[in-house]
Amino acid sequence: MRNPSLLLWVLLFVDGVFGATEVSVSVSVMKGDSVTLHTGVSELQSDDIIEWMREDDLIIAEVKNNKYEIRSFKGRLELDHKTGSLTIKNITSRHEGTYILDIGGRNLISKNFTVTVHDVVESVSVMEGDSLTLHTGVTQIQGSDVIRWFGNQGTLIADLKMSNPEPLRFRMRYRLSFLIKTVMLKLFSNCKQTKAGTIDGLEQVNGLNSAAPSRWSNIHLNDKTRDLTISNIRRDQSGVYKLEITKTTMILHRKLLITVGAAKTVSVKEEEPVTLHTGFTDIQIFDLILWKFEDHLIAEINKGTNQFIVREISEVRFKGRLQVNGKTGSLTISGSETTDSGNYDLTMSNKMCTLHRTFSVTVKATPKVHTEDPGLHPAYTALICVCIVVLVAVTVACVICCCCKKSGVI
Repeated sequence: MRNPSLLLWVLLFVDGVFGATEVSVSVSVMKGDSVTLHTGVSELQSDDIIEWMREDDLIIAEVKNNKYEIRSFKGRLELDHKTGSLTIKNITSRHEGTYILDIGGRNLISKNFTVTVHDVVESVSVMEGDSLTLHTGVTQIQGSDVIRWFGNQGTLIADLKMSNPEPLRFRMRYRLSFLIKTVMLKLFSNCKQTKAGTIDGLEQVNGLNSAAPSRWSNIHLNDKTRDLTISNIRRDQSGVYKLEITKTTMILHRKLLITVGAAKTVSVKEEEPVTLHTGFTDIQIFDLILWKFEDHLIAEINKGTNQFIVREISEVRFKGRLQVNGKTGSLTISGSETTDSGNYDLTMSNKMCTLHRTFSVTVKATPKVHTEDPGLHPAYTALICVCIVVLVAVTVACVICCCCKKSGVI
C-alpha cells in the first residue's frame, strides 16, 4: 500500500535539495532597444507551463498546453515558441521593474529580472589615425556568455556566443530534479514519465563577423575580455556603436557615440610654445591620462591615486618646460627646441574606453639674423674727428707759413 504522506515528504525533500534556486538577473538597456529575457532552456516540453509576471504577481505572458498568450504590453511583448523566452520591443521607462519567470508546476526554473532603462549615450571624440579600445567590463568569459558588437550603421561586426545559453550546472540540476520527481511519481502514482531530453554540448561561435564589410578590417577583439579595438580609426567610422552582453546574471546594452576628426600634425618655430590638445574640455570622465615622449613617461594624471605628476626626464631634456593643464589634460612645451621634435603619445582610459593618440611634433630651427658691425664707440669717433680737424688745421697753417716765407712776407 502506498503511503501518500511518504510521497509528499519525498517530493518536498527533492524540491528543497534539487529544486530550482531562484536566479536574479540584472538588466540594463537603452531606451528603444529590444531585450530578451531568457528562460535558460533549449526547448520546451509538451507539458511545460511558463508564467511571466510583474512584481505584483500580475501575469503578463503565459505558455500552457502549447498555447501562447500575451496578456499585457500587447504589441511590445513576444514569446519564443521554442524556449519560452520573453522579448520586450521598443522598451521605455514604463517597462522598468521586476519580471518574474516561473516554469512549470514543478518549479524547474525560477528567475527574477530587474530591468532598468536609460537613454544617456556616452560620447568620445578622437582624431583620424587614433587607436580606440571599447571596454565590455567583462573580466572573464563564461560558457553561457553572449557578447555582440554593432558598428556605426547597425552592422554586426563582432560576436561571441555559445550554442546553449544556460550553464551546464544549472541544466544538470533542473534535469536531475525533473528525473527524480518523475521516478517518484511513477512509483507511487503510475504517472506517465515525461521525456527529460538531452543536454546539449557547448559549441562556441566566436570572433569577428566574417559577413561584415571589409571596411571593418581594422578591428580586433581581446581574447579574454572581448574588448573591441579599432586601430588607425577613419572618419567614415564615426557614429553610434552598440554593445550587447548577455550573462547568466546580467543583461547589458550600452551605446557609445564616436566622433572622428581630421588628423593633426604640429609644426612650430624654435622658441615658440607647443600645446598638444586632448580634445576634451574636462578630463574628469577619465581615470588615467599618460603622456609619453619616445616611450618615456613624461606626465601622468591618475584619478585613482590622486596623482598629478610631470616626470622630468624632463629635467634633463625639457628642463622644466613642461606643463599639463589640470582641467583638459593638454600638454604644453614652452620655449621649444629642435630636440623636442618627435612623437608624443597620449593614453586616456576609463571603464568605458581607452584612447591612444600620437602627435607628430616638428620644431623648426630659427635662421640666424646677421647684423652689421656697429663700428666704434661714438666717443672714439668724435676723438678721431677732432684729431683729423687739428691735423688739417696744423697742415694748413704750415703750408701758409711756408708760402709767406717764400714771398718774403715773413
